[in-house]
Amino acid sequence: MIPAFVGIIFVICAGLITGPTVFARPDADSVQQMLDKAEPGSVVRLPAGTYRGPIIIRKPLTVLGDGKVQIVAGEKDPALIVRTNGSNISGITVIDERNDRTAVAVFLQGNDNRLSRMTIRSQGFGIKAENADRNHFDTLTIEGPNAPPIDMRGNGIDLWDSDGNQIRNCTIRNKCDGIYLERGEKNRVEQNRVSGSRYGVHLMFTRETKVLNNFNQGNVSGILVMGTDKTVVRGNTLTKHMANVHSLGLLLYAVTNAEVSRNVINENRVGIYVEESEMNRIEHNTMAGNLIGVQWLKSKDNLFTRNNMISNIAQAQADQSDKNRMENNYWNDHRGLDFDGDSKSDLPYRAEPFYLTLTEHYPPYRLFFHSPGMALLKDLLTTESVKTWAADPKPLMGPAFEEEGGQPSTSPSLWMVSMLFLILGLIPFIMKGVIRQ
Repeated sequence: MIPAFVGIIFVICAGLITGPTVFARPDADSVQQMLDKAEPGSVVRLPAGTYRGPIIIRKPLTVLGDGKVQIVAGEKDPALIVRTNGSNISGITVIDERNDRTAVAVFLQGNDNRLSRMTIRSQGFGIKAENADRNHFDTLTIEGPNAPPIDMRGNGIDLWDSDGNQIRNCTIRNKCDGIYLERGEKNRVEQNRVSGSRYGVHLMFTRETKVLNNFNQGNVSGILVMGTDKTVVRGNTLTKHMANVHSLGLLLYAVTNAEVSRNVINENRVGIYVEESEMNRIEHNTMAGNLIGVQWLKSKDNLFTRNNMISNIAQAQADQSDKNRMENNYWNDHRGLDFDGDSKSDLPYRAEPFYLTLTEHYPPYRLFFHSPGMALLKDLLTTESVKTWAADPKPLMGPAFEEEGGQPSTSPSLWMVSMLFLILGLIPFIMKGVIRQ
């Protein structure tokens, strides 16, 4: 008994002198064993530390890193691989330092999983998912390095042949495409921020995709929608896409039955570009300060209505696209007259290409946009050959509002014309008084 008692006293004293015992941090093999031994549906809290991947999740677990766990990709495999249904992974940082645009940091192949509150740093793909349905990607930060050119980077989130997924509240920087979806149905991309990339959101051959309330700034282009059906693009802000000669805010190419509404598209080379697309509805958008507001090519049977077109160098252009309905839009450079008080001009609006043609040949002339001298020059040099121009037969007199936001405001144009006639009518009386004096 005495030796045992002495041993206990020694251990206690050693603890008081050196502090609590610190256990060795487990290695990646230990973490993998922990995940493999856990019962399906259980919660696994990973010890704080940095681990070399791949870490593989093969069963429905809740895996928590609490923001203190880093997984670093090895030479060949992704850092984190999810091959299960119904898992929940949160609070992990994934680092992929490979100089390879095709490398994948996180690979997912399963349904009903949730990845949240994760940070992923990678030159290649941040998250790549294949045949993966109903997954949630929430509050993720995915970023690539500044140094390599865009064509040497992978996509931020890349979904292939995957349906019913939700990508929400993610911040993505310096990737090729921030969010890329191909051959999926009923996916939802909402409230994300993408910057410094090639395309903010890129859809290819998808159906019933919803792109809602995203903020894309300073990419080559904001949103590209290609070969899709029944896409909804609503409430997004697309701004400052000017760096490339092909930069634009929103592209619709070979698109049918899309709804494009309530977007703010400003300071891009082209606000909305529509090519070989039909039966789409574009309404309640604001396009301001773009080089070209809206541009049509080989498109028909589209409706463009109640949009605000404000101070674009060329408000609209149309080529081989004279079978679209463009009506009831507000054009801030239109000098309209409303004789019947319905807040619509009785004079049609025709978007002519004078400013665009001039500034394409002489870019410094953009400094004189909307100056009195430029307006006079436009009136002197504009011809009457307007068959290829975009035209709005009943433009609004004031900015368009949503239905719940009230009626369009009345433009002062008619009031100004009335005052002009009043002044002209008073001139004889004024002159008569002057002569008498």
